[in-house]
Amino acid sequence: MKTKLLLFLCILSFAPLMGQSLDGAWEGNLNVMGTKLAIVIHIDTNSHRYSVDSPDQKAYDLPMEELYLSKDSIALKSSELSAIFTAKLKNDQLQGTFSQRGFKIPIKLDKQKKRKTLNREQQKLLEKIQGTWSGALNVQGNSLTIRFNFSQNPPKVTMDSPDQRAYDIPANLISISADSVEIEVRSIGVKYKAAIKDDCMEGTFLQMNISLPLKMQRLSDIEMGKLKEIKRPQTPQPPFSYKTQEVTFTNPQGNSTLAGTITYPIGYDKKRKAKTPIIVFVSGSGQQDRDETIFEHKPFAVIADYFAHHGIASLRYDDRGVGGSKGEVANATTKDFMQDAVSAVQFLRKEGFRKIGIVGHSEGGMIALMAAAQGKTDFIICLAAPGVRGDQILYKQVTFDEMSDCNQNKAFRKVVKEIMDYLSKGGSYKDADDLMAQTGNPKMEGLNDFQKRVVQQVTQMMKNPWMRYFVQYDPTKDIQNVRCPIMALNGDKDHQVFADDNIENIRHNLPQGKHNMIKRYPNLNHLFQHCNTGYPNEYANIEETISEEVLQDMAKWIHEVTK
Repeated sequence: MKTKLLLFLCILSFAPLMGQSLDGAWEGNLNVMGTKLAIVIHIDTNSHRYSVDSPDQKAYDLPMEELYLSKDSIALKSSELSAIFTAKLKNDQLQGTFSQRGFKIPIKLDKQKKRKTLNREQQKLLEKIQGTWSGALNVQGNSLTIRFNFSQNPPKVTMDSPDQRAYDIPANLISISADSVEIEVRSIGVKYKAAIKDDCMEGTFLQMNISLPLKMQRLSDIEMGKLKEIKRPQTPQPPFSYKTQEVTFTNPQGNSTLAGTITYPIGYDKKRKAKTPIIVFVSGSGQQDRDETIFEHKPFAVIADYFAHHGIASLRYDDRGVGGSKGEVANATTKDFMQDAVSAVQFLRKEGFRKIGIVGHSEGGMIALMAAAQGKTDFIICLAAPGVRGDQILYKQVTFDEMSDCNQNKAFRKVVKEIMDYLSKGGSYKDADDLMAQTGNPKMEGLNDFQKRVVQQVTQMMKNPWMRYFVQYDPTKDIQNVRCPIMALNGDKDHQVFADDNIENIRHNLPQGKHNMIKRYPNLNHLFQHCNTGYPNEYANIEETISEEVLQDMAKWIHEVTK
């Protein structure tokens, strides 16, 4: 399952500002399942040129095409983002919806205007504090690093949240004096006011009506150099001692074309193709590239490299809509993505391979179970695969995530439980208010502001076809119908697909098989990294991509079941 960060900050860029006509650059924020994402849309109606920026994703000047245009309304399409933007000019704002992959997200855009310039005295004061200042917020017992970057030429302030891999978020310098500074990051509703003494700032960080103390230190040049180092020692680097081949295959049933890479083991002999074991990688939820890249980690590339050094071939492919792959995403569900994986297996059979398995991570593990239940694969490895109904997984994620401060609140758990129960039975609703009515108007009085926002985000998520399928899908029957060898692995500190619930349900329902292997690893998280807490905010800061023990166990098991 793709990383779910219910952290204190919702990262996005650019402050909302006012404008008066359709032409110009318009900026605003998309709320994507609780995470804010900055969007800037550039409109030139005279030349009919349009583009969109996604600063948080470091994507700029992506072309858009005009679908509709009037004096106060516009509709634009981005093929690269598989998105449609429709809006109308109201009260000096572009108000409308941003539709992408099944989500219709309301959005309000404000026209950019020039930032306020600093006078000479303020510029001198800014010169004294220029550089990078770093500190840590204590958010419900978890540390979240915050950095502010001050530069003089030109005058500029930005904010970083490195634990979330979010950098250069534009900020405004509200005031500055010889002994104090006030900064506002409008795009995420943040204000920081602090006293300055030598190389120390000490003040208050305010967001969502929550006030936290924040002490910051100016970083030295040496410290800055260390910050820029991102170590991923397991990521394979060319030249490789094995051969790879770029391939494409199709899923006629889903009208999708998938692009991928076959990695052949060292010393591979085509004459032994039928005897060479090969696996198909299937990624977790969300559209991901063939390496399942996350926070500069490339788990599938690391595993493929290890397998190539141990006599195992592999095929990893880009998900629909990513890289070289194409296909319907907006209304697709796990069942559709399962057909993509099965098509990969069928493609390899046509290529002459005879010992074909699936290695699926998270949702990919669920897909492996579905394919195995239909007899479509020779063996499967499930890495942190869901073993219980989706609503149970989501409920536990939302209510037991300590960073969200929700696990101690019985009222919050009750509200979420009633919503999950209603949706898991196929219940429908028009909007959040209607959902509350359909579920008997569960009491929200005992919830704090943050918890109310989480409930709203959950109701918004449920409008997505993929999510609706996920909360209703129970893998139990598929687990009971698996007849091929299966290896199911989970980390004891997985806080996304909890081992106590999921792998134990797989163990309980799986038919007996002499090659079946079920194993829980101590101190490993959802990505199978050695960790401290297991929470997603650690993923980016851990150098290890995947445990060496897990790699060894997988390779040894594959050879045992394909003798």
